[in-house]
Amino acid sequence: MYKDDLIGMMDSGEHALLALLDLSSAFDSVDHDILLTRLSRSFGVCGNVLSWMRSYLSGRTYTVRFGGTES
Repeated sequence: MYKDDLIGMMDSGEHALLALLDLSSAFDSVDHDILLTRLSRSFGVCGNVLSWMRSYLSGRTYTVRFGGTES
Protein backbone atom coordinates (compact mmCIF):
# COMPACT_ATOMS: atom_id res chain seq x y z
CA MET A 1 0.00 0.00 0.00
CA TYR A 2 1.28 3.46 -0.81
CA LYS A 3 0.77 6.93 0.59
CA ASP A 4 -1.77 7.81 -2.11
CA ASP A 5 -3.76 4.65 -1.31
CA LEU A 6 -3.90 5.60 2.37
CA ILE A 7 -4.95 9.15 1.61
CA GLY A 8 -7.63 7.91 -0.81
CA MET A 9 -9.02 5.52 1.80
CA MET A 10 -9.16 8.27 4.41
CA ASP A 11 -10.84 10.66 1.96
CA SER A 12 -13.54 8.09 1.20
CA GLY A 13 -14.16 7.40 4.89
CA GLU A 14 -12.55 3.95 4.89
CA HIS A 15 -10.34 2.71 7.69
CA ALA A 16 -6.64 2.23 7.13
CA LEU A 17 -3.88 0.97 9.36
CA LEU A 18 -0.20 1.72 8.91
CA ALA A 19 2.25 -0.21 11.05
CA LEU A 20 5.91 0.74 11.10
CA LEU A 21 8.41 -1.63 12.64
CA ASP A 22 12.04 -0.77 13.29
CA LEU A 23 14.06 -4.00 13.34
CA SER A 24 17.46 -2.32 13.30
CA SER A 25 18.31 -3.59 16.80
CA ALA A 26 15.88 -6.49 17.09
CA PHE A 27 18.52 -9.14 16.49
CA ASP A 28 20.58 -8.10 19.52
CA SER A 29 17.92 -7.38 22.13
CA VAL A 30 14.96 -9.72 21.57
CA ASP A 31 14.73 -13.49 21.24
CA HIS A 32 13.86 -14.04 17.57
CA ASP A 33 11.46 -16.93 18.14
CA ILE A 34 9.53 -14.97 20.77
CA LEU A 35 9.35 -11.91 18.50
CA LEU A 36 8.11 -13.90 15.49
CA THR A 37 5.57 -15.82 17.58
CA ARG A 38 4.27 -12.62 19.14
CA LEU A 39 3.98 -10.89 15.77
CA SER A 40 2.07 -13.86 14.39
CA ARG A 41 -0.27 -14.59 17.30
CA SER A 42 -0.85 -11.14 18.75
CA PHE A 43 -0.71 -8.98 15.66
CA GLY A 44 -1.74 -11.34 12.85
CA VAL A 45 1.48 -11.00 10.86
CA CYS A 46 1.62 -13.98 8.49
CA GLY A 47 2.53 -15.20 5.01
CA ASN A 48 5.18 -13.35 3.06
CA VAL A 49 5.62 -10.65 5.69
CA LEU A 50 6.37 -13.15 8.45
CA SER A 51 8.69 -15.08 6.12
CA TRP A 52 10.54 -11.87 5.25
CA MET A 53 10.97 -11.03 8.94
CA ARG A 54 12.17 -14.56 9.72
CA SER A 55 14.69 -14.30 6.87
CA TYR A 56 15.84 -10.87 8.04
CA LEU A 57 16.43 -12.09 11.59
CA SER A 58 18.08 -15.42 10.79
CA GLY A 59 21.84 -15.70 11.03
CA ARG A 60 22.31 -12.18 12.40
CA THR A 61 25.17 -11.43 14.74
CA TYR A 62 26.52 -8.24 16.19
CA THR A 63 29.86 -6.99 17.40
CA VAL A 64 30.74 -4.20 19.78
CA ARG A 65 34.04 -2.38 19.35
CA PHE A 66 35.41 -0.07 21.94
CA GLY A 67 38.95 1.29 22.01
CA GLY A 68 40.29 -1.41 19.72
CA THR A 69 38.65 -4.20 21.71
CA GLU A 70 35.96 -6.30 20.08
CA SER A 71 33.39 -8.52 21.73
